[in-house]
Amino acid sequence: MSIALFGAALLVGCSGIKVMETQSASKSLLTAKTYAWQSQPVTSSALMKRFDASVRQAVDEQLQQRGYQLVDNVQADFLVDYRFTEIQASTASVGDEVDYGGWQRDNDGMNFVGWSADPAMSEYPVGVLNLALLNPKDNAELWEVYGSKMLDETRNIDHIEANVKRVVKRLFAGFKRKAN
Repeated sequence: MSIALFGAALLVGCSGIKVMETQSASKSLLTAKTYAWQSQPVTSSALMKRFDASVRQAVDEQLQQRGYQLVDNVQADFLVDYRFTEIQASTASVGDEVDYGGWQRDNDGMNFVGWSADPAMSEYPVGVLNLALLNPKDNAELWEVYGSKMLDETRNIDHIEANVKRVVKRLFAGFKRKAN
């Protein structure tokens, strides 16, 4: 599935967002004052450009609320980068429906072969947003967090942009404010 489809199908609401911090915030972020985006988006899709702008705006808002200022890469105390991945997840559930196997005839006569409640399988797309704050000198991670959520297939860009903001806010929920 192309990444453009993700842009058309972003995270549903705020419920069910799973957040995992894989690198706790470095102490160097306490004294940092400035940040820059590590790279510019590489896409020709108008929808993906809007998605990228939404992510960047939401991250900028969260960082600026914490006292950091956006500057050019050369002057930045840390760099910001994000990645998005879409995966197919599946669930299995056993319902109340029972399939009765019935009877079968063999050399011993009629035998009951039992019943089963086979699980029902469902597949659904899950989006994983990875956000990292990096040291500009060596790209070492200063903080990294992942958020995963079932994707919304409505393809409504206004809905996507609103949900990006919610997801990014949730990613930053555990991020400590910098010392002033």
